[in-house]
Amino acid sequence: MRTISLMILTAIFLSACAVDQVSNKPIPTLLPNNKPGFGMRGIIQFTPDEAKARQEIEGIFVQACSSAIKIHSLKMEKYTGPINNGYTYAAVAECL
Repeated sequence: MRTISLMILTAIFLSACAVDQVSNKPIPTLLPNNKPGFGMRGIIQFTPDEAKARQEIEGIFVQACSSAIKIHSLKMEKYTGPINNGYTYAAVAECL
């Protein structure tokens, strides 16, 4: 049940972030467990290493929460462009 709630939350969040101007900017949200959190989608460029891309995403959430975080959902896809490599992602994190 909780997984379904997170999937629904992620789908709502992704549709709310359809405009490019909100890429890589955490958007405040209330998680299904009534805890404060953030949702975010975007592109991590010039980072072909998945672990480094994940760290960069977590760092953005930590700055937004001003505290420790717990990632509830993180979907990453590798892309290769004509100029750079990186990852597109969609994520939801809880502020602890």
